[in-house]
Amino acid sequence: MSEPQYYIWASDPHATGQSWIDLVRQAQTKYPDHQSVFGGDYIDGNKQATQTVDFVKDQVNNHGATALLGNHEQLMTDFVEYGNFLWYINGAKSTVKSFFGRGFSKEKTRRLLRSDDRYLFLTSLPMIYVTQHLIFVHAGVQADHLKWDDPNFYDNQKQFYLWARDEYFYQKP
Repeated sequence: MSEPQYYIWASDPHATGQSWIDLVRQAQTKYPDHQSVFGGDYIDGNKQATQTVDFVKDQVNNHGATALLGNHEQLMTDFVEYGNFLWYINGAKSTVKSFFGRGFSKEKTRRLLRSDDRYLFLTSLPMIYVTQHLIFVHAGVQADHLKWDDPNFYDNQKQFYLWARDEYFYQKP
């Protein structure tokens, strides 16, 4: 199968659920031959994390979409795997409530997430999707450090893929 010529890029729904899903489906209906690529941050901020993640999971598993890890999924992983509570000041409570129907202690939440299909799906997502002509990431790529022949190129930029900020986009060359 050849690489698609066009893509539908949809990112950062932050658990908006049906409203974001409807926008994606409108684009998919209008452009049925385009590949959908989702850029992360499916959770946190709103109440429909379950609906949003289930949609992305279905699109990846059954419709050929590609989904990437966002910084909010990484915050959740850091919480579950290392006990980093930064996730809790960035929307964790709404995600936990959406996934499990109510909140739990942090330790119980960590245990529940470790065996949750949505969590396991999100932690399996790559940070980068590279095509012949495009690089998709959640946040940014350090263009001034592009050394494509360096075998460590992708590993050296992992944090930037998730956390590029305004300075990246608006700084003068």
